[in-house]
Amino acid sequence: MGNIKELTDKYVELCKQTKSHAEELAKLIAETCKPVIKDLSIVGPFESSTNRICFYSYSYSISRVAYKDLSKYIFFDDLLEEVIPQLKGHVDCPLGSIWLTKEEANKIKNLLSKKLKKSKR
Repeated sequence: MGNIKELTDKYVELCKQTKSHAEELAKLIAETCKPVIKDLSIVGPFESSTNRICFYSYSYSISRVAYKDLSKYIFFDDLLEEVIPQLKGHVDCPLGSIWLTKEEANKIKNLLSKKLKKSKR
């Protein structure tokens, strides 16, 4: 174990790196999903936490969904966690969430899967 100064310096540096990676990842995800969710925006976590990447879309918010039809929709954050399991617990869609039809979810799933396959090469 190091001294307080060393550990503090290391902690602060790792937080900066995490914030930078989170911003880069959020931008890449948003860019990949824009063909489907044109107004997808990144709303965090950069101000208060590096634990969650948050997305928002006005046009895909709860206001577009009839409560009786909720079971027909898929949450964007659940979809992200399915396609990129490492993000489980690290993505969120506050402010009414992002609700996708199954067709929209499949389109996004395909876009993200293609992007993932390219990155594995």
